[in-house]
Amino acid sequence: MALISKSRRAAPAISAAALALAAAFAVHPGPAGAVDVPTTNPPLEDRAMREAREAIAQRQWAQALALLQGHVQAAPGDADAHNLLGYSLRHLGRHAESLAAYERALALNPSHLGAHEYLGELFLQTGRRDLALRQLQILADLCGAACEEYQELKQALDQRRE
Repeated sequence: MALISKSRRAAPAISAAALALAAAFAVHPGPAGAVDVPTTNPPLEDRAMREAREAIAQRQWAQALALLQGHVQAAPGDADAHNLLGYSLRHLGRHAESLAAYERALALNPSHLGAHEYLGELFLQTGRRDLALRQLQILADLCGAACEEYQELKQALDQRRE
């Protein structure tokens, strides 16, 4: 999976100054092939989240996990952090914990596109294609077949046809 962070929440009205500040602190793509989508965390995002994204971009799953665990303790309502926690756990093969993290992200934000995509990928990895297809349908309902998260999960499903 090439995506580092996925989230889409309704953004509150932001002043031009805040937008300029956010642009100044934007995270740049990681290594070749890695893509980063805008975060919904505050422009001066917590250092642990920035470092976790960097660790994920470098495929340093254990380092990302440690950073994210600390962050979710400090900010338990951060759906993006729970999503990235699930992503890191999944890459470490800790599927039950990954599932719990994705479920927490979706409890905090039921429309979290990245969590739906990554949950679908977890289901696909663990042989539950029917549940992965359900996540694909949820993404279609939330953002349509043209959105990136839908396309990524569909591609994963197509590559693992039964």
